[in-house]
Amino acid sequence: MNGIALTSPLARIQRVSRFVRVVCKLNMVVISVIMFALLIPMVMQAFQPPPPNVEEPFHSWAQGLAVFSVLAMCIVGTVMIDQLFACFQRGEIYEKATLRRFRVLSWLILLTGLAHWNLKVSANGVSFNPSSFLPGQFWVGLLLVFVSWILEIGTEIHDENRGTI
Repeated sequence: MNGIALTSPLARIQRVSRFVRVVCKLNMVVISVIMFALLIPMVMQAFQPPPPNVEEPFHSWAQGLAVFSVLAMCIVGTVMIDQLFACFQRGEIYEKATLRRFRVLSWLILLTGLAHWNLKVSANGVSFNPSSFLPGQFWVGLLLVFVSWILEIGTEIHDENRGTI
């Protein structure tokens, strides 16, 4: 395993990273199947005239678009997690590319929390419903943005220490 002892912390990180990458790939397949299962009825409905009792067909399109965007963000997030753990698997823990992927992932989690809120608002209608906002995912995303900032400082310190040895 690249000349690293099997009991070293880096070797354990690499083993766990391989497992997480397999789970990410399975997750991408499942989410893709769900997306296509949701997309096909939306497209088929677009080519049919709306029923006469439906006053606003845009509402169902907005709702479908919101669901589709949340699922697309889940796929992008899964790809970012896969790329992040690929860096870990290569032993690139304190590198600029790893930090960039972590930062993008944290912003994506933050935005997915907001999109999830938008999905609940569009499912309940156009009116604003503050009770539909679940701040948990938003706060986790915000916390990860701060952690990425701390990791950026740690990476700079690591680079400085690497240059002095």
